[in-house]
Amino acid sequence: MPICPFFNNCKWIEKYSSTNGARINLYIKNYCKGDSLRRCVRKKVSEKLGGREFIPDNMQPDGKPVKGTNDSEWSEEVKEIIRSIREIQHMKN
Repeated sequence: MPICPFFNNCKWIEKYSSTNGARINLYIKNYCKGDSLRRCVRKKVSEKLGGREFIPDNMQPDGKPVKGTNDSEWSEEVKEIIRSIREIQHMKN
């Protein structure tokens, strides 16, 4: 089973695993250590922008903000990448 190369240094896991344990564990199972790794929006944003430092800490692997937060501090570039990813996914369905 694939494991995300960023798993051990993921800001999202570091910041939210203690407060959102069950939810985080589900994402980890499916995205970070599972078959959905290729669909991880965090990883795609990192690849498009050239580094993990551009990924908002509160962005989940599905590209949505962590519950109780929002995307108001995300850059427009990040938001545009997410929009384009969602359009591609929508066209495939």
